[in-house]
Amino acid sequence: MARLAFLFSVFLLFSFQIQGSRPATPVFVQTGGDVLLDVVEVDGSEECDLVNWKFNKTILVRFLCSSGSQSKPSVEDPRIEFFQRNYTMKIKNLRESDSGIYTARKLGSEEKMVAEYKVTVQDPVSPAELTVGSVLNSSTSCNLTVTCSTGPSKISSTVRCDTETCSQDGGEQPLITKHGDSLLVYLSNKSIICNHSNHVSWLNDTRNHKHLCTLVGGSGEIASYLVWLIVGAVLIILVILIILIILIILVRLKREKKFSVKRKTSENTVYVSPALKMAQVQDPGSTNEASPNTIYSTLYYRRSTVH
Repeated sequence: MARLAFLFSVFLLFSFQIQGSRPATPVFVQTGGDVLLDVVEVDGSEECDLVNWKFNKTILVRFLCSSGSQSKPSVEDPRIEFFQRNYTMKIKNLRESDSGIYTARKLGSEEKMVAEYKVTVQDPVSPAELTVGSVLNSSTSCNLTVTCSTGPSKISSTVRCDTETCSQDGGEQPLITKHGDSLLVYLSNKSIICNHSNHVSWLNDTRNHKHLCTLVGGSGEIASYLVWLIVGAVLIILVILIILIILIILVRLKREKKFSVKRKTSENTVYVSPALKMAQVQDPGSTNEASPNTIYSTLYYRRSTVH
């Protein structure tokens, strides 16, 4: 009889360990958010003696209920709202320090755990950034080396694209950061996506791989751009030189034409000698204006004398 009692005690202890080893339900909440923890194994209509909600080992709610009467629950935290009908507890404005194990137990003739949650409070993730390290282009393909990063954490991958499809080398498995966040770079349709996420938020940086191939360009494309750039620069220089040469020629022609006109005018000018002017002054019978015949006669006389 004693042996049977011992075996029965061992069975009860083993059963309790199995029940206690049941994994807690995971719950993830963003910092500043609320969480609602249900008691799914207790019907509010059934009789009970005492229900306690605990955070780790600290009592949060103590509620005594008995057949035909209910007492007012004792709530230790002002952020907690307790619903007596089904023993559900709501916690508001959670902080990271609120992360931990929350349990609800029914106490009476038999102690029974009626709810257990593992609550994790997380901050929103920081922005993700997708950068292109190098691009190699050919007439039929494009190879991109991309890096997905956030703060000190980063993960790299190579994307190979042809005219129809793209494939990826590396980066398919997420990188778990020291904060427990996930960093992942992957392909989706025509896009390369850098994603930073946790259980409560996510942010990503997305680029079109064809746009990256065209925008950054490979060695062949860069060489083509350089050729066209050099050709354009040479053409512009030639046009400027031609314009300058034309301007120089026009200026020289204008100067030569002006000099020629001035020379002809100088040759056709008639100069009156000082002797003739004196003769006109000394001749009392002469008028103020000398006749053309007098001037021409005098000039002819002086030239004949010289010869």
